[in-house]
Amino acid sequence: MQASPELRTPVPTQRKFLTRGRVITVVVLALVLSFAWGLKQRFSFFVPPKMPTPVEAVTVAPEKITEVINAVGTLSSYQSVTIRPEVEGRITNIYFTEGARVAAGSALLDIDDSVYKAEVNEREATYKLNQLNNERAENLSKRGAGSLQARDEARAKLKTSEAALESSKVKLEKTKITAPFNGIIGIHDVSVGDFVKVGEDITHLESIDIVRVTFNVPEKYLSKLQPSQRLTVKVDAFPNIDFSGIIYAIDPRIDPNTRNIAVKAEILNTEQKMRPGMFAYVTLKLDERVALLLPESALIPKGNDVSVMKVVNGKTVPAPVKAGMRKDGKVEILEGLTPGDVVITAGYMKTPPGADVIVKAPEGSAPASPAAPVAAPAVAPAAAPATTSPASVKPATAPAAPPKAGIR
Repeated sequence: MQASPELRTPVPTQRKFLTRGRVITVVVLALVLSFAWGLKQRFSFFVPPKMPTPVEAVTVAPEKITEVINAVGTLSSYQSVTIRPEVEGRITNIYFTEGARVAAGSALLDIDDSVYKAEVNEREATYKLNQLNNERAENLSKRGAGSLQARDEARAKLKTSEAALESSKVKLEKTKITAPFNGIIGIHDVSVGDFVKVGEDITHLESIDIVRVTFNVPEKYLSKLQPSQRLTVKVDAFPNIDFSGIIYAIDPRIDPNTRNIAVKAEILNTEQKMRPGMFAYVTLKLDERVALLLPESALIPKGNDVSVMKVVNGKTVPAPVKAGMRKDGKVEILEGLTPGDVVITAGYMKTPPGADVIVKAPEGSAPASPAAPVAAPAVAPAAAPATTSPASVKPATAPAAPPKAGIR
């Protein structure tokens, strides 16, 4: 028996409408995207192209450099002594003029010697008496009338009195103070009649025709130091004069606290412009060599490592380097670069690796290549070309390739 048409399950019309609506939506979206893509392709020439970032750079080239040690030191006299009396007494004479040159052996001052003369006379008398007693004891001993003990005692007293007499004579000589070497005498604070004690400072004597400078050098330069090496010295009193000196002594011991080695040099001071105690600026040239130099602004520090940003075919390329000595705003590059490399000195912060850049000369400097002069219009074939005004010359357009050395 067949089922009646009224009993069949009808298909929901709502589901059919949803499926058909989805298809229409996808078609519309595809048409919109296709239309937008066509507009983009048609009007793409209106979008300005991305311009390369301008940067400042230099071309690496070998340069001659001199390794220099700069140190500070203190000047001292070639010879220096403080004049002090070795005997006490009252000053009777002062022979020198303060600040004057004196010769070795010349008299400087006298100390009252009356007490010391009396002591010498007394001990001379004792010595003569003991000398007579010793002769008598010797004669008696030879004849067998005197004992050996008496003879030995007489000899001992003679020796003792002789030594005492010599001591008194030395004290008497020390009442006259003389200059131990040629030099310039200093200022004194004593006068005739003052009583001075043993070891009391009277004045000082300085030999300054040659002065010495003592300075410290880091231990890493020890292998490059040697006697007879030349150096230059400056002092604040004469800032425009370079005084030439020669190393004469290198301390055999390195200071364990500072790891420095003391060095002494001598400087000819015939005009006596340098004085002991002056602060000195020492410049010691070690050696001259050829190296690659870069401005310090080109270095990019990162922790303990250093790198630079090179320009290769108009794009930035980072390069790790090893830096050496630094001087006058430049740094020596030991590893990582070769002559001809173009290195960015300003602008690398806004140029990541691989960025397009264009190199320009720093402000205030000459362009990388000279600008082409503007030709003057010809007035007549025989006429000389007109002089072009500097204001009319336009700088040449920056080339796309990196410029040569001399940018900065």
